[in-house]
Amino acid sequence: MVVIVIAGIMITMAVISISDPSVSKLEREGRRLQALMRMSQEEAIMQSREIGLAFNKRGYQFYEVGKEDKWQAITADEELRLREFPEEDIKITLYTDGEEVTIEDKMPENPSIFFFSSGESTPFELALRLGDYQQIITADAFGDVKLATITEQ
Repeated sequence: MVVIVIAGIMITMAVISISDPSVSKLEREGRRLQALMRMSQEEAIMQSREIGLAFNKRGYQFYEVGKEDKWQAITADEELRLREFPEEDIKITLYTDGEEVTIEDKMPENPSIFFFSSGESTPFELALRLGDYQQIITADAFGDVKLATITEQ
Protein backbone atom coordinates (compact mmCIF):
# COMPACT_ATOMS: atom_id res chain seq x y z
CA MET A 1 0.00 0.00 0.00
CA VAL A 2 2.79 2.43 0.87
CA VAL A 3 4.37 1.78 -2.54
CA ILE A 4 1.08 2.63 -4.23
CA VAL A 5 0.81 5.90 -2.30
CA ILE A 6 4.42 6.83 -3.10
CA ALA A 7 3.79 6.03 -6.77
CA GLY A 8 0.69 8.23 -6.61
CA ILE A 9 2.72 11.10 -5.20
CA MET A 10 5.29 10.75 -7.95
CA ILE A 11 2.64 10.57 -10.69
CA THR A 12 0.86 13.58 -9.24
CA MET A 13 4.07 15.57 -9.31
CA ALA A 14 4.66 14.52 -12.92
CA VAL A 15 1.25 15.72 -14.15
CA ILE A 16 1.56 19.03 -15.97
CA SER A 17 -1.47 21.21 -16.40
CA ILE A 18 -1.75 23.35 -19.55
CA SER A 19 -3.71 26.02 -17.69
CA ASP A 20 -2.54 28.90 -15.50
CA PRO A 21 0.83 28.00 -13.87
CA SER A 22 -0.50 29.11 -10.46
CA VAL A 23 -3.39 26.69 -10.78
CA SER A 24 -0.99 23.91 -11.75
CA LYS A 25 1.20 24.58 -8.69
CA LEU A 26 -1.80 24.68 -6.38
CA GLU A 27 -3.25 21.47 -7.86
CA ARG A 28 0.09 19.72 -7.49
CA GLU A 29 0.42 20.86 -3.89
CA GLY A 30 -3.13 19.81 -3.02
CA ARG A 31 -2.68 16.36 -4.56
CA ARG A 32 0.70 15.90 -2.89
CA LEU A 33 -0.70 16.84 0.50
CA GLN A 34 -3.71 14.56 0.07
CA ALA A 35 -1.42 11.67 -0.92
CA LEU A 36 0.87 12.32 2.07
CA MET A 37 -2.14 12.37 4.37
CA ARG A 38 -3.32 9.03 3.01
CA MET A 39 0.18 7.62 3.35
CA SER A 40 0.43 8.81 6.95
CA GLN A 41 -2.91 7.12 7.67
CA GLU A 42 -1.57 3.85 6.30
CA GLU A 43 1.69 4.24 8.23
CA ALA A 44 -0.29 4.87 11.42
CA ILE A 45 -2.32 1.69 10.90
CA MET A 46 0.53 -0.56 9.74
CA GLN A 47 2.99 0.58 12.42
CA SER A 48 0.41 0.99 15.21
CA ARG A 49 1.47 4.55 15.93
CA GLU A 50 -0.26 7.89 16.00
CA ILE A 51 0.78 10.49 13.41
CA GLY A 52 -0.06 14.18 13.58
CA LEU A 53 0.07 17.03 11.09
CA ALA A 54 0.59 20.74 11.79
CA PHE A 55 0.71 23.82 9.57
CA ASN A 56 2.36 27.19 9.59
CA LYS A 57 2.00 29.93 6.98
CA ARG A 58 4.81 28.51 4.85
CA GLY A 59 4.20 24.76 4.97
CA TYR A 60 3.47 21.70 7.07
CA GLN A 61 5.13 19.12 9.32
CA PHE A 62 4.21 15.57 10.30
CA TYR A 63 4.64 14.50 13.93
CA GLU A 64 4.77 11.30 15.96
CA VAL A 65 4.59 10.60 19.68
CA GLY A 66 8.14 10.47 21.04
CA LYS A 67 9.84 10.40 24.40
CA GLU A 68 7.73 11.19 27.44
CA ASP A 69 4.60 10.89 25.28
CA LYS A 70 5.23 14.28 23.65
CA TRP A 71 4.72 15.06 19.98
CA GLN A 72 7.94 15.43 18.01
CA ALA A 73 8.55 16.31 14.37
CA ILE A 74 9.25 13.38 12.07
CA THR A 75 12.70 14.02 10.61
CA ALA A 76 14.01 10.56 9.66
CA ASP A 77 11.28 9.79 7.08
CA GLU A 78 11.91 11.41 3.68
CA GLU A 79 8.21 11.34 2.74
CA LEU A 80 6.85 12.78 6.02
CA ARG A 81 9.51 15.46 6.46
CA LEU A 82 8.94 19.20 6.86
CA ARG A 83 7.59 20.65 3.64
CA GLU A 84 7.29 24.23 2.46
CA PHE A 85 4.77 25.42 -0.10
CA PRO A 86 6.30 26.20 -3.52
CA GLU A 87 4.42 29.50 -3.70
CA GLU A 88 4.68 32.08 -0.93
CA ASP A 89 1.21 33.36 -1.83
CA ILE A 90 -0.59 30.13 -0.86
CA LYS A 91 -2.99 30.90 1.99
CA ILE A 92 -4.17 28.23 4.41
CA THR A 93 -7.43 27.94 6.30
CA LEU A 94 -7.96 24.95 8.59
CA TYR A 95 -11.04 23.84 10.50
CA THR A 96 -10.93 20.84 12.84
CA ASP A 97 -14.12 19.60 14.47
CA GLY A 98 -15.83 22.74 13.13
CA GLU A 99 -13.43 25.17 14.84
CA GLU A 100 -10.97 27.37 12.93
CA VAL A 101 -7.32 26.69 13.75
CA THR A 102 -5.05 29.73 13.89
CA ILE A 103 -2.18 29.38 11.44
CA GLU A 104 0.95 31.11 12.76
CA ASP A 105 4.31 32.03 11.22
CA LYS A 106 6.06 29.51 13.47
CA MET A 107 5.38 25.76 13.32
CA PRO A 108 3.36 24.77 16.40
CA GLU A 109 4.69 22.29 18.96
CA ASN A 110 1.61 20.05 18.64
CA PRO A 111 -0.28 18.91 15.56
CA SER A 112 -3.82 20.00 14.68
CA ILE A 113 -4.76 16.90 12.67
CA PHE A 114 -4.33 13.35 13.95
CA PHE A 115 -4.19 10.02 12.11
CA PHE A 116 -4.77 7.21 14.59
CA SER A 117 -3.59 3.60 14.46
CA SER A 118 -7.28 2.59 14.47
CA GLY A 119 -7.72 4.17 11.01
CA GLU A 120 -9.69 7.10 12.36
CA SER A 121 -8.64 10.72 11.97
CA THR A 122 -9.52 14.21 13.11
CA PRO A 123 -12.43 15.52 11.02
CA PHE A 124 -11.10 18.56 9.19
CA GLU A 125 -11.46 20.92 6.26
CA LEU A 126 -8.29 22.43 4.86
CA ALA A 127 -8.37 25.13 2.16
CA LEU A 128 -5.27 26.01 0.15
CA ARG A 129 -5.82 29.25 -1.79
CA LEU A 130 -3.81 30.86 -4.54
CA GLY A 131 -5.48 33.78 -6.27
CA ASP A 132 -8.98 32.77 -7.36
CA TYR A 133 -8.34 29.04 -6.98
CA GLN A 134 -8.75 26.72 -4.02
CA GLN A 135 -7.89 23.15 -3.23
CA ILE A 136 -10.12 21.84 -0.44
CA ILE A 137 -9.01 18.73 1.43
CA THR A 138 -11.51 17.23 3.84
CA ALA A 139 -11.61 14.18 6.06
CA ASP A 140 -14.23 12.62 8.26
CA ALA A 141 -13.67 10.77 11.53
CA PHE A 142 -13.28 7.49 9.60
CA GLY A 143 -10.21 8.79 7.76
CA ASP A 144 -11.80 9.33 4.32
CA VAL A 145 -9.57 12.07 2.85
CA LYS A 146 -11.02 13.86 -0.21
CA LEU A 147 -9.75 16.61 -2.49
CA ALA A 148 -11.80 19.16 -4.45
CA THR A 149 -10.81 22.07 -6.69
CA ILE A 150 -12.86 25.25 -6.60
CA THR A 151 -12.53 28.19 -8.98
CA GLU A 152 -13.96 31.43 -7.66
CA GLN A 153 -15.58 33.68 -10.22
